[in-house]
Amino acid sequence: MSGETLRLSGAALTGDARANDHAAGEPATPETALRLAEVPAGLPASRGRRRALALALLVAGLGFAWLALVGPLVDDLLERSEHETQQLALLQRLEPLRAEAPLLRRQLDALEAELASPNLLLRAASANQAGALLQAMVRQLLDTEGLAADQFQALPAQPEGALTRVAVRIELHATLAQLHGLLRAVAAHRPLLSVGDGLVAASRGEGAAAPAGLTLRLDIHALSRVVAGDG
Repeated sequence: MSGETLRLSGAALTGDARANDHAAGEPATPETALRLAEVPAGLPASRGRRRALALALLVAGLGFAWLALVGPLVDDLLERSEHETQQLALLQRLEPLRAEAPLLRRQLDALEAELASPNLLLRAASANQAGALLQAMVRQLLDTEGLAADQFQALPAQPEGALTRVAVRIELHATLAQLHGLLRAVAAHRPLLSVGDGLVAASRGEGAAAPAGLTLRLDIHALSRVVAGDG
C-alpha cells in the first residue's frame, strides 16, 4: 500500500487533472492509483509523434521551396552553361578564319572592282540593246574563226540581281580545230562571254574524201549592266 501511495503522490505532482480529482475526495483505490500512474508514461510517446510530424512538415516545406524557388534557378544556370559552351565551341571553330579575313576582304574588293570595270560587263540602256550587242560580238567571233552560223537565235533576257543575263543560241558546222579556236576566243573576249548549254555531234562531209566535221549547238551568254544614257 505504501508503494501505491508513493506512485499516487508522483501523479499528483505532475498536475494531472485526475490527480486533482483524487485530492478533492475521490476514493483512493489500487485501480485509481494505477490509472493515475500510467498517464505520465504516455506523454513522451505523444511528444515524439508531434516532433516527427513537425519534422515531416518541415521536410515537405523545404521540398516545396526547392521546387518553387531553387529548382528554376538551377535549371536557368544549366541552360546558361550549355549556351556558353556552344558559343565557345563556335568561337574555336571560327578562330582559324580570323587570319584569313584580310585576304578574303582583299579578294572581295578586287572582285567588286572587276565587276565595276566596263571591260567585264556589257553596258547598255536596256536588255534589248544588250542582246543586240551580244549578237554583234558573236557574229564577229564567228567571222574571225572562218565560221558561219546555220541558225542564230536570241534567247530571252534573265534578270540576275542588279544585272541582266542575255544569250544567243547558234548552230553551225565546224572542224575540231575550228571549235577549239572558237572556244578560246569566247574565253578571252572582253566584255566577258561564257558558253552555257551545248550540243556537239560528229558529222561526215559529202563524198568519200570529205573530212569528218562536227555539228554544234552552243548558247553564248553575257552579263549586262543597264546604264541610263548609253545609246
